[in-house]
Order: sequence, then C-alpha cells, then structure tokens
Amino acid sequence: MNQRFIVFVSAFLLLAGLFFFSCAEKEEQLNQAEEPDGKEKSYPPLEPLCEEIKKQIEEDFAKYPIWDQRIKIRRVEEYLGTYNDWVAIIINEKPFRYGKFTDTIDGIPFHFIHPGYIRLWKDGMFPDLKTAYNGHSSLNNGNNFLTKDDLESIAYYYQNSDYAKTREDVIYYRDIDPANFNLIIFEPLCEETESQIRVDFSILSNYPVIYYGSYNNAVVFIDGGLGWDVGIYEVVGGILFFTPTSNELNIWKEGQLYALPAAYDLGLLTINDLMNIAYYLGNYIGGIK
Repeated sequence: MNQRFIVFVSAFLLLAGLFFFSCAEKEEQLNQAEEPDGKEKSYPPLEPLCEEIKKQIEEDFAKYPIWDQRIKIRRVEEYLGTYNDWVAIIINEKPFRYGKFTDTIDGIPFHFIHPGYIRLWKDGMFPDLKTAYNGHSSLNNGNNFLTKDDLESIAYYYQNSDYAKTREDVIYYRDIDPANFNLIIFEPLCEETESQIRVDFSILSNYPVIYYGSYNNAVVFIDGGLGWDVGIYEVVGGILFFTPTSNELNIWKEGQLYALPAAYDLGLLTINDLMNIAYYLGNYIGGIK
C-alpha cells in the first residue's frame, strides 16, 4: 500500500512538473511574440560588392529599356545584400517622384529622397523592392523571391547605410520655405557683369546666362547653352539641389569660377545664401529677370 502511494505521488509530481514546464515554455513563447515590433534585429556587416558585379550592374542598368536613354548618370550607391541570387542595391536613377517620399512594404517603411531607389538585380533585370516582394508575372514564374526576413534585412542595411543617413535630414530644394530664412530680393544681373562672365566662362552670345542672385559679390548662374539631359544632383549644406541638365550651378567672383560645393566650403556662400539659391532655383526656372 505504501509502495503504491509512493508510485502515485511520484507520477503526480512528474506530471505536475511536465505541466508546469509546458506552461512556462508557452508563456515564454507568448512573451517573445508580444515583444514590440520595433525591436531592431542585429545583422552582421556586409562584405563589399565586388567591382566586377558592380560594373555589370551599372552596364545593365545603363541599357535598361524602361529608363530614358539620355540619362547617363546610373551608378550603384550602396549594396544591401544578396538574396536568392538577387543583389539588392540603392541605384542612382532618373527620379519618377520628386522630393522625399515613403514606400511601406508589408508594414516596413522605406524613406527615400531621389535620386536613390532600392532595386534588385539579376541577369539584367531590375525589379523594384515592392515588385520583388509581392511578385510579378514576368519574374520568377509570378512568385515573389523575397521573404519577410529578407525584407527586414534589406530595411536594416538601408536604414544604416551612409546613403540613407546622409539624406535623413536633407531638405529638398523645392521644399524651401521663405518664411524660414532671410529672402533677398535681387535686381537683374547688370550687363557689364554678364559680359565678363561670358568671357570668363566662354558662353556664346546666343545662349542665356541664367541668374540666381549675387551673394557678397559671388554671382550664381547656370550656363543656358546646350547640355546633356542627365540632371545634376548634389547635397550642399544639407540641401539637395537638382538641375535638369548637365549645366550645373556655377559661382563667379572676381574672375574666378567655382562649383557650388566648393564655394560653400570656401566660405563664399552662407547657409542663408544656399537657401536663397534653392528658393530661386525652385521658383524661377528661367532665372531672375
């Protein structure tokens, strides 16, 4: 009788222990599942994309039929990992949306500011991230080829990339609000100064000097002559400037010519000057008349 009782108690304690362990395990799993979605996973650093593959991507992208073939500036800005043999990259391309915008894919936000955009590359094909994740009839037999884990990995590398970080607080030149800086009102460029700029910069008389203001005798202009339709993008002083052709913003002062970044770095232009230039560039396409 005592022996049966001991066996019964032992069995009861064993079952109770198993039940307790099972409940604890379920509770731990539940707690893990209830962890905030925003908790960032950790990913190892990526090895650099080999130059041979990078060159092939840029060559393929340069002849990709969807884009305007006049656009010559096509380059890989950042490598974001390889998934199922598809290479994820930030590619510099002609913008289809201007300024800052956000694409949300399966609850994961991707914040962009042109001209950078995430695409996948394999065998000359360049689907965008949303198409790669959701699938398309022309790719992979209509099946998607990125998992949610892949998407989270790409998001991590993108958000921690130098490209994204340097553009996080960038102001798009068309978003400049004159209420936030000292707007300078300019008279048209005088004929004497314009003539000297034409001589120094070799601008033909039948092409305009497109004027965007003078700042402490530093004249900002664009050569209105023929230029490639490639678009020039540059971030200066936290402002993203864009000119629609290869004729970029130039600064002329006392017979010397400077590019916009160099003029700012040398102290020829202040941040208030840059905001004025951005404002006039965005609102006076043909310059200040």
